[in-house]
Amino acid sequence: MRRARCTLDRTQPGLPLKKGRAATMTHDYKRNGTTTLFAALNVLDGQVIAQCQPRHRHDEWLRFLHKIDREMPKDKVLHLIFDNYAAHKHPNVQKWLAKHPRERPSACSPVFLGHRRHAGGL
Repeated sequence: MRRARCTLDRTQPGLPLKKGRAATMTHDYKRNGTTTLFAALNVLDGQVIAQCQPRHRHDEWLRFLHKIDREMPKDKVLHLIFDNYAAHKHPNVQKWLAKHPRERPSACSPVFLGHRRHAGGL
């Protein structure tokens, strides 16, 4: 099996090999940028709605909620499960959710929800 290798751009070159000493490298590396992946999974048919954003603020989260709202059938009630990240609790997000009653946020984890369904709680 082949393994993918991640090569990092180090901030300084490592010291070369010498007799009795292995090559060295610095502990730090250059970050070439990060991104945020927002993803939604329709558990009934496996459809994934995804969007990459350069940051993770409430504005980007709202853009993703708009995307979910546009791409999902209007006759379906959506149960949203997300963590307690500050962007998800922002007042503008709460206002948007109040104006879109088909999007129902849930604080329970999907695993717990599954246990409740199997136990006959839902």
